[in-house]
Amino acid sequence: MPKFSVKKPLTVFVAVLAILVLGVVAYLKMTPDLMPNMDFPYVVIVTTSPGASPETVEADITKPMEQSMATLNEIKHVTSSSQNSVSMVVLEFEQGVNMDSTGVDIQQKIATLQGGWDDTVGTPYVLKINPTMLPVAVAAVSSDKMDVAELSEFVDSTLSAKLEGITGVASVSVSGNDELAVGVNTVTITVKAKGSSTPETDTVRVTFYGTDGKAVSTYNVTSGSSIDSKKVSDAQSKADTKTGYTFKGWKIDNKGDLYTSAQVAKIAIKSDVEFYAQLEKSSSNTVNKAPWRVSLYIYKDTKVGSADKVIDISDGIADAGKNIP
Repeated sequence: MPKFSVKKPLTVFVAVLAILVLGVVAYLKMTPDLMPNMDFPYVVIVTTSPGASPETVEADITKPMEQSMATLNEIKHVTSSSQNSVSMVVLEFEQGVNMDSTGVDIQQKIATLQGGWDDTVGTPYVLKINPTMLPVAVAAVSSDKMDVAELSEFVDSTLSAKLEGITGVASVSVSGNDELAVGVNTVTITVKAKGSSTPETDTVRVTFYGTDGKAVSTYNVTSGSSIDSKKVSDAQSKADTKTGYTFKGWKIDNKGDLYTSAQVAKIAIKSDVEFYAQLEKSSSNTVNKAPWRVSLYIYKDTKVGSADKVIDISDGIADAGKNIP
């Protein structure tokens, strides 16, 4: 080697230069990642059977599942647990196994087993252990000017969509939101005028009343449509003026169920209706009561690094936070 270096100095220089260039290029293309995309050789299979005892789950689901999965290629260990209504089987494979092809084999064996199960047995959930299962960022949103339904609506319709639009964000999971407020999006509530059997008209009247019985807002809407959320919020601000009291929601014809303003904005109105504001006397500790919080769990795309995404996500949350009322 010394003789070759002396005789061919240019060749050695070019080789060293090439190594340096390739090193710099590789370094620049490296993605720093706190949670790299790695497939651990573990698979968890969870199967539900509502109402089944642990003995029944063991005999009908867990045991057949263990016996079937034990025949997979490169399987190392099979462990399981059977509880009321739930079977869990954990598979450990040899290091270096191709988890993608193994996943296909697992699904085929599950499909074969399902043919012998009762209809009450749920579809098995196959979970591969991977660091990308963990959220790259967790955020909490709160507002002392919005109730739980309004805050949930804001997080679901505005903030989540904005964060999911950031390049490299795979999904956003919301926890702590008001399920009832979300459910009203898919369930139509038909309101009919009290004691009226008149056929539906093209335009109906919606009137909002304060606690003093006086109308604070009146709107005409197309029959079958909902009220604009801004109009409902405006009616709330006019009705919520009594010092020492807190706005709780609206009641149709001043009776029955209580609806938040966000829920009222989702109701399909088919005839004239009256909403009455409901206030509650503020307790002495209302000022110290912590506002409702909704948590956001942000998951990154496996093709990008978590270090870069945390900065982008933080900027996205800060930007979206400017729109919180």
